[in-house]
Amino acid sequence: MSQSAADVIRGIRSHPVEFCDKLLGFHCWSKQREIIESVRDNRRTAVRSGHGSGKTAIAARTVLWFLAAYPRSVVVTTAPTWVQVEKQLWREIAKAHELAGGFYDGTILKTELSLGPDWYAIGLSTDTPERFSGFHSAHMLLVVDEASGVKDEIFEAGEGFLTSEDARILLIGNPTQLSGQFHRAFHREASLWNRIAVSTLDTPAYTGEEVPEDVAAHLPHADWADQMAKQYGAESAMYAIRVLGEFASRSDDAVCFVGDVERAQLATFKPSGPLVVSCDVSYYGDDETVIAVRDGDRVRIAQAYTGKDTTETAGIVASVAVDALEHSEQHEAHIVIDEIGFGAGVLDVLRRDSRFHVHGFHAARAARHPDKFPLRRDEMWFNFSQRLRDDTVDLDPDAQLLEDLVAPVYSFDLRGRRKVERKEDTKKRLGRSPDRADAVLMAFDFDPSTADEERVIAASERKAFSAGVMTTRF
Repeated sequence: MSQSAADVIRGIRSHPVEFCDKLLGFHCWSKQREIIESVRDNRRTAVRSGHGSGKTAIAARTVLWFLAAYPRSVVVTTAPTWVQVEKQLWREIAKAHELAGGFYDGTILKTELSLGPDWYAIGLSTDTPERFSGFHSAHMLLVVDEASGVKDEIFEAGEGFLTSEDARILLIGNPTQLSGQFHRAFHREASLWNRIAVSTLDTPAYTGEEVPEDVAAHLPHADWADQMAKQYGAESAMYAIRVLGEFASRSDDAVCFVGDVERAQLATFKPSGPLVVSCDVSYYGDDETVIAVRDGDRVRIAQAYTGKDTTETAGIVASVAVDALEHSEQHEAHIVIDEIGFGAGVLDVLRRDSRFHVHGFHAARAARHPDKFPLRRDEMWFNFSQRLRDDTVDLDPDAQLLEDLVAPVYSFDLRGRRKVERKEDTKKRLGRSPDRADAVLMAFDFDPSTADEERVIAASERKAFSAGVMTTRF
């Protein structure tokens, strides 16, 4: 290698921000500069970030800088799902590579950039940890986007990358999980990592940092944090994670946690029965009628609408159930209807349909374990929260469903039992009713093996209520 070429390499290696600006046509704002310079100077860099801060954009440019700074280097990238690898990080890499013109003399594919037989970057999914072994180079970089959602097995395999002197690891993402390697990097293993925090309040719209208009257009606008505070509350877990880029404490009084819900929304389980179609019924007004379909551990929102009467809704539920049966390996469908209010009429209509097993749900019914929960609704919420923590739910990726699930908080009654706040209180804070969460939770609360027994209990409770002998359970 000639002296002039060596000087060019040393210049690129020493000045990553200038490389991004002049070779990639990318202006790094201050926190992005801090991130790429940290990868230059540190073996381990962990970045927790709020929403929309350009973290994936700078991760992509860091990949291209490292390849240019270290000839015959290897870069491995990953994220919690293949879609995130291909559509987020590698889309940004492809965009940056195109703007570099002819600087990189190599071949770029959807998730691979090859500059030579031992000089390349590659994107891998996280469902096969064994694929992360076998990479060897004097110069290695592992980039983990949305690192909070990546399992420890991947990091354990990736530790082999750090054996060479010029190896680097960059972890970057929203701090949604309260366990795993990303969380440890900011807590128990903090001394091993150079840690960077990027709050929405650090972005140019809030600090006054001057950036080009096209850069500002891709960053949070000046009133976004205020909107999030009004929507969720400035003390909420959603605000901490999405705005401040902070890990939300488990001591929070939320029933379901953001990280658990987001992890479930990334899951991909095979439908396995029972097949349950649930409906949280509204009539007119702003509240939605929501129909959910659960097949085993997988649940999807099938319909969400306003303004239809009970007969129309019964017909739509039946249609959804027929369609669900056609696309399922199950031979029977159970329909669960919230029987409070307008749902009672829908329930009556559907009970005349012999094609389905139709069941009523009443949130104020006694809990199955009255020593732990005052009402069935409280028990339903906490049972579902446990399923989320146990990773046994493949949840619809609907953004409004996430908001519904993480909104409710809980307290304790005089007997020390956990009780979820009233739906009216959640609605007041959200600005709408959490109807999508209600439909999903009803689907998972239903158990075909105890359906007949519960029908008898419900009938007994209705009879006792009519006779005026029901006693309070809370």
